[in-house]
Amino acid sequence: MEYSDDIRFCVAHLKKKGIGITEIQQMMALADDIDADFELIKVQFNDFDSLARKLRELWPPGDKEVMYQGRLQKYPWRDSVDSISKRLQFIWGERFKGKEVNEDECLTIARRYLSRFEGNTRYMQLLKYFIFKKDEVVDKKGVFHYTYKSTFADMLEGKNDEDAIQNEWESLIGDTNAGEGNLI
Repeated sequence: MEYSDDIRFCVAHLKKKGIGITEIQQMMALADDIDADFELIKVQFNDFDSLARKLRELWPPGDKEVMYQGRLQKYPWRDSVDSISKRLQFIWGERFKGKEVNEDECLTIARRYLSRFEGNTRYMQLLKYFIFKKDEVVDKKGVFHYTYKSTFADMLEGKNDEDAIQNEWESLIGDTNAGEGNLI
């Protein structure tokens, strides 16, 4: 089968964004009108980049400074557009399959989250961790697996702010170095 230039462009774009050929083939198999569906995919992925840029603008510039094991550590509040875009794509795949969420909702949620801190950013999450934070968990059988905590997704899914705050505090408590009493 011969594909249009638009489809080839979209496939190349998806591959650059870390989407595997198997997932691309599955999308193609589900599509009735391949050209139309790939055009939608192209726009959706461009929207992740756009949303990543807009979210980055909301977070403070510079670095978050944290004492860890007696040393001052610096972490960027915003991270790169590409990194944030990839995190958005991941959380969309994990939590928002088949759901419609628009950019305005995402920005409103982010602003509401940021407004809690009123300039005191000590307990505010880095943008990448607001979108999701990967935690390694050991189950009762001693098997390691990963969980993903997302204040962003929780708030978008309509969980109340108290639930999101509780998840945030649990994450902070889990990141406390008991010997030093400092946050990582």
